[in-house]
Amino acid sequence: MIHVFDLERKKYRTGKPANIALEKDFYKIDVPSIKDPMIVEKTLAEMEGTWSTIIKGIILNEQMPEDEWMDDLIFFVAVLLTRTDCFKSHISTFITDIDLQHQSKIDKKNDSLFFVQQIFLQAIRILPILSRRNWSLSVCKDVSQCLVCSNYPISLIPTVPHSINSPPGLASEKTLVTLPISKKMLLLGSFDQPVVNRSINHNEIAEFNTETISNADLIFSSNREFLHFDESRKITTEFAFPKV
Repeated sequence: MIHVFDLERKKYRTGKPANIALEKDFYKIDVPSIKDPMIVEKTLAEMEGTWSTIIKGIILNEQMPEDEWMDDLIFFVAVLLTRTDCFKSHISTFITDIDLQHQSKIDKKNDSLFFVQQIFLQAIRILPILSRRNWSLSVCKDVSQCLVCSNYPISLIPTVPHSINSPPGLASEKTLVTLPISKKMLLLGSFDQPVVNRSINHNEIAEFNTETISNADLIFSSNREFLHFDESRKITTEFAFPKV
């Protein structure tokens, strides 16, 4: 059973994982010149099968993959970064701006195809940056606590103060890229030397969970209560919907 916190509607619910955040035919291509409108869905299904196998292996063996499996894992992170609703919204704004400036030269019928193309083009562009990071596992050993996930699961966390006028990016030194892959394990990408299977304490669990949910519309947790920082930066396990 998954606990879901809907921040947009300020509602809490539970449900089975298979029924949570499900949208059918999300990448269906409605373009007459393409014979199979489900070609992207089918291709992604194959890729997701590979990624799922890799993630399950990491969780089972508690160690990072090697060689081409590691390359596939990093590509998974890159695609996950560019598949979010936030990225799609950014591309929608871009299309709207182009329409206004160039009098609708982009065919609206090809929007879905354009979205998919941009997802993979941008993923390929950021792949070298992600590949330069050292990737390791952080593990929550406390059986009573859990890591949470969200519809924006990847976080970029600065480890030193940054200027407001110069926020850190994926290529910035002294930053961490994090991705929870289970309720007990988190992928961590750093430019520093990785620590294999690093056990994380309550303060770190709270920090990672807070970052994971910082830009979220939906929070997913295996527990009704989970460690995080509240608005006053105090550790708590009781989640309160933000006040408007």
